[in-house]
Amino acid sequence: MGGTSVLLGPFPVAMPYDMETVTNTATVDAWDRQDHYAYDEASWTINIVHPAIEVVKFADGQMGCAAEGELVTYTIIVTNTGDIAFEDLWVVDYDTGFNYYTTDNLGPGESWTFHTSMVMPVGEEFINDVWADAYDLQGHYVWDEDSWR
Repeated sequence: MGGTSVLLGPFPVAMPYDMETVTNTATVDAWDRQDHYAYDEASWTINIVHPAIEVVKFADGQMGCAAEGELVTYTIIVTNTGDIAFEDLWVVDYDTGFNYYTTDNLGPGESWTFHTSMVMPVGEEFINDVWADAYDLQGHYVWDEDSWR
């Protein structure tokens, strides 16, 4: 008389990327020893987040080339292209020594712009990379990278 059963387990849900919510409903049907019927249900809706980040890098005033020894200033734009804010954002360009970390929130649709410079090295073709990574407010990891050559 008066028992409880708890059923736990992961339930992966395959869904289209643009799905906004998933509702999970549990139902129970029961009959007692005197053949009385009982029914109940409970539902929970989960909001689906779509964390995404984009980093774009370009050299100011340059058309994809620079002379050896020339000072080049880069613009780096990091945009939250998802639908949830990021709280741990790190932007790194090792070649220029640019290294930015913040726990400030970058909200959905927001962009931050950074500038960094370096003198073009002597030698062969040079490719300059930047990457950005972040964790959203629920701990999901995202990253992106871009290059200028």
